[in-house]
Amino acid sequence: DPSYVPLLRRAYELWHDLEADAGERLLITTGSLEGGPESGSTFRGALEEGPLREIAAVLSMLHPGRLVTICGVGGAGKTRLAIEAAKRSRAHSGATVDYEVYWVPLAPLRDPALVLGEASQALAAQDGLAAHIADKELLLLFDNFEHVIEAATGLAELLAACPNLQLLVTSRELLRVDGEVVYP
Repeated sequence: DPSYVPLLRRAYELWHDLEADAGERLLITTGSLEGGPESGSTFRGALEEGPLREIAAVLSMLHPGRLVTICGVGGAGKTRLAIEAAKRSRAHSGATVDYEVYWVPLAPLRDPALVLGEASQALAAQDGLAAHIADKELLLLFDNFEHVIEAATGLAELLAACPNLQLLVTSRELLRVDGEVVYP
């Protein structure tokens, strides 16, 4: 499919950019990712060619996309990949220094109505999530969305209301909303 050629080209470029990180062990320090899941951990050992390609592929979908779902079976490494991509997202987005990244863990939730409230809490939003985000350059990482898949329409509405918002979602199921790009 020729429409994927620009994405593949961008993934290749990002992969080469990320090779500089190959010997580094990066800690979770971006925004409120600090202290999040697997805090202080990365892919086992130094970042090697395989994980760098995966990170580059996700970043190439996220920029210029606004909603990327990392989909796969339990234990496949979706969360770890999402965190590594989120940590590098500002550098590869061209965003300003005000670009923020927040992790929203959803594994404990079973009620889809609570999803946006969890995001509001992560951002310390007082006046409603969309009003708080408004036109800020922001990435929300929703982790384990399969438990609350019915809340996907709320994410689509949030994207419509917030022009600079990007969403990175891990799930065992597709969200099936407009604009969703799926990895792998």
